[in-house]
Amino acid sequence: MTYTRLVISFLLALTFQFLIGCSLTEKKLKSGWWKYGEGYHLGDVINFNRSFSLSGDTILHNGQRVGLITRKTTRWFGDDDEIEITSLDKKQSGVYHLK
Repeated sequence: MTYTRLVISFLLALTFQFLIGCSLTEKKLKSGWWKYGEGYHLGDVINFNRSFSLSGDTILHNGQRVGLITRKTTRWFGDDDEIEITSLDKKQSGVYHLK
């Protein structure tokens, strides 16, 4: 294998690993609690194992629909993972950070 092919193979493998590692699964969403950052406010803390729950990307609070998860971001190098939550009427959005 030539040096060029080796470098290309390494970069492809690294890219593939990065893409797989960048998605937040439902298990990861429920693994901790989410602290309010800015924008649309559902509460100072969202915990999907208590009064909040998920149905797909829909957020439920005590069984009532209250918002949608529109973006999930895995952060690297010590930054917190983030979710963007949008109101049901899609007029407001806010950011929460995994703690």
